[in-house]
Amino acid sequence: MLDDAALAEVEAAAIAYCVALHEGDVAGLEALFHPRANLYASQHGALIENSREVFLDRAKARGAMPGAPDYAIHAVRAEGPEMAHVTLSVALPPRRFTDYLNFLKLDGRWVVISKVFRVAEGPEL
Repeated sequence: MLDDAALAEVEAAAIAYCVALHEGDVAGLEALFHPRANLYASQHGALIENSREVFLDRAKARGAMPGAPDYAIHAVRAEGPEMAHVTLSVALPPRRFTDYLNFLKLDGRWVVISKVFRVAEGPEL
């Protein structure tokens, strides 16, 4: 189990993800996602799988969103000292996503190793 300070680190990383996503901060997202991270979703029963690079390219092409970041952290869970999971929702109008971010603590910092997501509202991908 993580102590309160470590859970706060994971939550801070999740918030940094939401803000970077909103701002189109590719360097910030790049720092948060492990180079071998992958992203997964299901659309009409079909698997959507993207690499970190595809995700970063989409963030770069989209750029910054207007207004303030709109997100909610729903849960931060940990198992042992090096593994954590965050459930959150984040708006990228016209879509709102539900994300499950899986973190590992590697080389002293928390990084996203995988993301499972769905479009909760708005047009499909």
